[in-house]
Amino acid sequence: MNQQRPLNLFSSVVLTLAVVTTFTLLIQTLMTSFVTAAFPASNIYIAGGGSSLSEGVHKSLSQQFSINHFKNNIELTYNPVGSGTGVTNLLPFTSNPFDYAGSEVIPSNNQYNQVPGLQVIPFIGVNVLVVYNLPELSSSERLILDRKLLVDIFSGRISNWNDPSIAALNPSIASKLPNQPIKRVVRSDSSGTTELFTSALTAFAAASNGATTWYLGTVPLPSAWPNETPINISKQKGSSSLGNYVLLNPYTIGYNTPDAIIEQTSALIINAAGKAVAATEETCKSAMSDFKDAFDSRFTANIVNAPGENSYPIAGYSYLIYKSKSMEECNAAKVLYRYFMFLYSSDAENVIISSTFVPLPSDLQSRIRNEYLSKWICSSSESVVTTDSDLVAPILLAVFGGFIALTSLGIVAYIGINSYVKKRKALGEPISEE
Repeated sequence: MNQQRPLNLFSSVVLTLAVVTTFTLLIQTLMTSFVTAAFPASNIYIAGGGSSLSEGVHKSLSQQFSINHFKNNIELTYNPVGSGTGVTNLLPFTSNPFDYAGSEVIPSNNQYNQVPGLQVIPFIGVNVLVVYNLPELSSSERLILDRKLLVDIFSGRISNWNDPSIAALNPSIASKLPNQPIKRVVRSDSSGTTELFTSALTAFAAASNGATTWYLGTVPLPSAWPNETPINISKQKGSSSLGNYVLLNPYTIGYNTPDAIIEQTSALIINAAGKAVAATEETCKSAMSDFKDAFDSRFTANIVNAPGENSYPIAGYSYLIYKSKSMEECNAAKVLYRYFMFLYSSDAENVIISSTFVPLPSDLQSRIRNEYLSKWICSSSESVVTTDSDLVAPILLAVFGGFIALTSLGIVAYIGINSYVKKRKALGEPISEE
């Protein structure tokens, strides 16, 4: 007589758990598929570059974004080839194409015409500092210069440190001003820093004597000093080289950005309101506020020589430039859109400040998000606008679906096992719980 094998409840439970585990893995696979379909960010390469002035903050922000948002799914690069080259690399048929550029140089009309929807938006505020090396002064004694003095010094009209015009603005240190020639230090390469500085000198010259040019300046403004630069000017390539040269050579004066300043003293500048101000986050924001309604039709603004009492007079914007209608890779455009949205967030502000640059005022950031980034499309006219909800929705759908499926499976398993046990008991068959 054949004996029925006793039902082993433990084996049944193990079998049920195996089925549940398999089903869970299936749900996870489906969840990944949903997310990828909603926002396919894998293996996307975003190439940016341009401004060397803002290189550090661009690289810090791209790294932060990659870690916080997509980990290793995308690659964001920034190549500091200079503002002018950055814009050129957005144009058709370039050998080193960029998806976006950082720049203090505004595209020309011809460049705008070559790229449908080429868009410029302010990115960060930048102060250009006047740095100097006067060994006779202590660390607590700070040089004060006004706007006309800066024009005269960099034009060569004032050539000695003990010039009466400098002494008159600095009575407390006038006796220490040396009878030494002023050695001017400028950038040899084309740079956004030079463009901002020469823009300020041109504005100062116009304000002081009605001129539209100054000795080394022209209109349109140069981003590099002319080859015929006179003697007593040293040309240095890059902000670090300029900073080091001033640091190591007495009686020099130059210009630089805060991120490149190492153990150097910068001058207080008397602004248009007659107040001596330092280059700080607050004085740069004041200059931005003074010109908040000065943006032109292409969303650029010149904020040098701001009229506010607390405004630093050599301030400007570093811009982002992108293709708002003509990026061919829509998935890349969606990632770049998300990156730009991150750049105008509170998380990015902390990185910008730690990099010694200045975040935009909140109302300007809102305007950029709502009036410009929200209208971004790729070349197929598909909107690139994506939000966190585009990621959350499919995840929630998959999780909810998985919950329903697992619950249903559990109920079915319970009913099946319970029915089987009852049937065995009704037939008087043994049941094992081992």
